Amino acid sequence: MPTTVLGVVIFVGLLLPGYLYERRRERDIPQRTRSPLRETMSVLFVGVSADVVTGLILALAWSTLPVRAPDLAALLRTPREYLIAGPWLVVGWAAAGLAFACLSAYLVAARPWHRWLRRRTRFGKLLRHAEPQQSSWWLLLREHPDLPKYVGCYLDDGSYVAGRLHSFSRVSDETADRDLSLRHDPEHPLVYRPKGADQTYPLTNIGAVAISARRIVLLTVTYREAPPPVSTESAKFPAQATPTAQE
Repeated sequence: MPTTVLGVVIFVGLLLPGYLYERRRERDIPQRTRSPLRETMSVLFVGVSADVVTGLILALAWSTLPVRAPDLAALLRTPREYLIAGPWLVVGWAAAGLAFACLSAYLVAARPWHRWLRRRTRFGKLLRHAEPQQSSWWLLLREHPDLPKYVGCYLDDGSYVAGRLHSFSRVSDETADRDLSLRHDPEHPLVYRPKGADQTYPLTNIGAVAISARRIVLLTVTYREAPPPVSTESAKFPAQATPTAQE
């Protein structure tokens, strides 16, 4: 571990891009249990890679553009004296380099070009189904991220509840400890059908509900801009819209 202020700054500069990469990447992949060593190595590798690429880009800019740049040779020979003589030049370039490295790592994790490829190119279907071995829970609820999802749940006691998807657990393990939440939608409110009933009832004055995965027997997901309201017939069998996926 670093024992000086400069060492701490360098240590943070090495790890911060990798940390941002991991945090952003977690939003698009199922949650997995990883060993501390593997997670540390991932953060360190991405951080160092982003810093090295940023350093090469800055060196190219210093050699080709008419800008005032630090003297790296003098900085490496006598870092203390050089920093005292011109601290703002070094600090400014270091801050700009760190910001660029963090932004680069974040964009690599976000992969905006991946979304464009999925929508606009012939490889979109291949990319959407590139990892079919993932959890079906994750694949169904993450499919078509730009479309609202209308979810219907048949519960183990024979009842039925449906509504607009609000959130769901990112745990990739197929366990019953996961849950999802449905929220009220102005056009399609939360509805509930008790066991043995033939008609669904809106859940008035309720903004959202949480449902445990251990209670779900059948899960339907509808990907549409405006799925039709759930009627009595759709309560018997949730064929309210297509395409419908089942788990």
